[in-house]
Amino acid sequence: LCTGQGRRLTSQSSVQRRSPARFSSDTKAGTCRSSPSSSRDVPLIDAYLRGQFTNLTAGSVYPDFDRRLNHSGAVLQEGEPVLIGMDFNRLAMAGVIHVLRDGWPVAVDEITDGRDTPYMAKLFKERYQDKGHAVQLFPDASGQNASSKNASESDLSILRAAGLTVRVNSTNPAIADRVNAVNALLLNGDGQRRYLVNTDRCPKLTEALEQQAYDKNGEPDKKSGVDHVIDAAGYVVAHKWPVIKKSSKVEKFRW
Repeated sequence: LCTGQGRRLTSQSSVQRRSPARFSSDTKAGTCRSSPSSSRDVPLIDAYLRGQFTNLTAGSVYPDFDRRLNHSGAVLQEGEPVLIGMDFNRLAMAGVIHVLRDGWPVAVDEITDGRDTPYMAKLFKERYQDKGHAVQLFPDASGQNASSKNASESDLSILRAAGLTVRVNSTNPAIADRVNAVNALLLNGDGQRRYLVNTDRCPKLTEALEQQAYDKNGEPDKKSGVDHVIDAAGYVVAHKWPVIKKSSKVEKFRW
């Protein structure tokens, strides 16, 4: 369901579209200067001079994502297993379909604005499982507590009843842990980009990775509407490639 190929703005206050650089002559120095050049801020340069859709609010959640460097032309192959991340939101269900390439995830398709869990379960089954793809679902863990369709039936039980394999822990990872896991795959300290996206087939995920910022409370912003699809992708990454925290043991010394 990746029909739109173009990019759109979700918030004029936080995203700037390409604007021709305005040059003003400096009569004293006899030179020209562009308005953003006095600031060595990379996001501003990307937005104004390179024509990129860049979040200009403070603190991008995924600052190292690059739609060119993290792009892959990979598509789903016949009979290939899929890892699907899923976020539950009535009338705004989101799913991101991944395949593995060299052991690392590539997002090759996305589903947004799903009606409810039964609709998504039917779609996953018909589009992937019934066509020979082994399906593993990595949903929001809160789906075991309530349902988008019926209060007496949890979202996870609906997925399992459809014959889908569900991989989920008892609780969701901490938001910071999920974000760190995604960022660690987008770009690590060795310059490796191990989370790739078919940006042509996943335009909403691409926008979310570019645009999501932190709110005033230091949490990923939920008001812009880009959070559902990136949350869905994050559930797969945090489950399969979590950031391992180092633990230290404190011992008491006896005198």
